[in-house]
Amino acid sequence: MSPSTSSSRPPLPSPSAFSSPPSDPLPSSSPPSRSPTLQEHSYPGEGTPLKPFVVSWTEPIDLSNPRARSKLWRWGLTSQVALQMFIVSYATSGYAGAAPGLNKEFGAGKELVTVGISTFVIGQALGSLLWAPLSEIFGRKLVLLPTLAAFSLFAAGVSLAQNIWTILICRFFMGIFGSSIVSNGPGSMNDIWSPNEIALPLTLMSIAPFLGPVLGPIVSGYISEFGGEQSWRWLNSVIPFMGLAIWIVALFLPETYPLTILRNRATHLSKISGMSFVSIYDHGQPRKSIIQTVSQFVKRPIIFLFQEPIVFLLSLWTAIIFGILYLFFVSYPIMYQTERGWTQGKGGLPFIAIAIGLFVGVPISRFMARFYQKAVAASPTGRAAPEERLYFAMLGSILLPVSLFWMAWTSNPSIHWLAPTSAGVFYGCGMLGMMGSVMMYLADTYTIYSASVFAANSVIRYVLGAIFPLFGQIMFTKLTTPWSLTLLGFIALACTPLPFVFYKFGPRIRSFSKHVPQAPVPPPSTTVQLESTQQVSPIYLHPGEEGVRVEKMQDGIDLRESLDVEKQ
Repeated sequence: MSPSTSSSRPPLPSPSAFSSPPSDPLPSSSPPSRSPTLQEHSYPGEGTPLKPFVVSWTEPIDLSNPRARSKLWRWGLTSQVALQMFIVSYATSGYAGAAPGLNKEFGAGKELVTVGISTFVIGQALGSLLWAPLSEIFGRKLVLLPTLAAFSLFAAGVSLAQNIWTILICRFFMGIFGSSIVSNGPGSMNDIWSPNEIALPLTLMSIAPFLGPVLGPIVSGYISEFGGEQSWRWLNSVIPFMGLAIWIVALFLPETYPLTILRNRATHLSKISGMSFVSIYDHGQPRKSIIQTVSQFVKRPIIFLFQEPIVFLLSLWTAIIFGILYLFFVSYPIMYQTERGWTQGKGGLPFIAIAIGLFVGVPISRFMARFYQKAVAASPTGRAAPEERLYFAMLGSILLPVSLFWMAWTSNPSIHWLAPTSAGVFYGCGMLGMMGSVMMYLADTYTIYSASVFAANSVIRYVLGAIFPLFGQIMFTKLTTPWSLTLLGFIALACTPLPFVFYKFGPRIRSFSKHVPQAPVPPPSTTVQLESTQQVSPIYLHPGEEGVRVEKMQDGIDLRESLDVEKQ
């Protein structure tokens, strides 16, 4: 429907302006448009405050839509997001090699130095509740730039610190501001990739948050070994320089969040025409204040965590495996430096095995995705049950305890170092499979509430990631390395049945949930096909009822449009 005009407001040209020059152009007092397409496009509505024009992506191809850009452009942006996540996650463990230098200069014991890892991770837990809702309001880029700058400044504060307490405080704020990059990474992927394309980019990007902590001890170990007395300052100086580099690149990156792009477009059109425009995502939706949005995101994850067995158990499982990874930052130096006499640089090399396992998991993930695709093809609705996402998680639940028992029973210094080190390959592979499958399962199960579910998962994961390193030194000293790793193996083994239980009984468990969104029952009456930024199935509505279309996003942010179906 073309916009209606009035004598007091300048008319917008009709779509016919695409093929021939408009005979009645906009008045010369109006500023030039960004693109003729924006003004010549036909928008539904009347242009009044009560019935504004509804702005959506233009046809046939709108290059402002990130998903309409070339694959080369999208892969370039994907690599940049992955690099940002790698640098932030590297900062978590890259600090670990500073222990000898901090102990010598400030007299800080190993336990106090380890607190620097924990404060960073606790900061990530708190920040993950804040930045996701703010990115909904202001967009990805406007949140990324200041937080990335603050992360780099506090990282510089660590390298220039004159006492251990300054280091711990700066590390805490590094975690808070750095969490914005990690928490919004999956959302950025969903902005630029369609559901049929996102599997491989998301899998490759998921390696970054694990690869950073794994490579951190290797780099910091050698810098500490050969850098002299001030080596701890050198290894912490690497982080702000890397942060500054990716911040400069981020300045030239475009906004990718669809809501922000179309909101800006609606504001621009309203300004140049004097008429009312609104984004399709805001049309019919009440606008929330910053306080309301943040409050909702803080409260809802807590509700889900303690009222939803699916969320609590799977989040606890991912948190335990994540915590064990951070415990390795304490246990590996004991296993290889203290017990085998390796140097600090050489003692970090066994982490390479975990990195290898992460990359081995990529082709396995692609193979496991075939089962989900087959389920989609066999479904009459074109959608598979969430439980079809759990195949790699089931394999990972077996690999994780096996790797820990293997590492425990071969950790004796009399056994060749390659035996316990090889177990890390299985841990890295199992960790990637478990984490990826669980996240996709939670996203498919809770759809419109996925953001809250992911926030709940992040909080408990980072909390355990902060706690585990604190007792690692004492546990491995009192229980010895073999028994400590055996205990961790039994804890991982206790979690092994979880993906199998949810695969078998998931539909029944979901039926008892109060928070799992229920799909509407499709009667054979009225069919409404909604225009969307991605492929969605038709929504069937009873005449006279209100329907809500929800696009499922990997980061859980809902893109909703309400409409009324008139009675026939």
